[in-house]
Amino acid sequence: MPQDAKSGARANKYGLNTSRLIAKHIGALSLKENSNEFAFEGRLVTIRCARMGNAQVGVLYSMLEEVDSVIAAFEVKKNVYELYEMTPSLYKRHMRDSKKEGRLGLVNKVVFEREGKIFRRVRL
Repeated sequence: MPQDAKSGARANKYGLNTSRLIAKHIGALSLKENSNEFAFEGRLVTIRCARMGNAQVGVLYSMLEEVDSVIAAFEVKKNVYELYEMTPSLYKRHMRDSKKEGRLGLVNKVVFEREGKIFRRVRL
């Protein structure tokens, strides 16, 4: 189902709040208020979250030029997330354009499972 302004705002709030909780669990430090960018193990990363039933994450094209890594957190059980990591170049290779006027690239969970590196499971 396509997002409208209200559901998009809810998804954005969920992603920001959840990424911050995940960052605390893995020891990443927030760099900007209202951003999914974090310092993690000497690198700049973005943490993107998908609720159960959502099999993709999205990253702004501009952010892919800034970060060293994309961490995707897919909810597998209530409040349990599997974390996968992927380089921006690999992300770009597998992304498809969203309908946001060429600003957001989407990558499916199966790509992260096949091409990314699973590195942790967290319970929030």
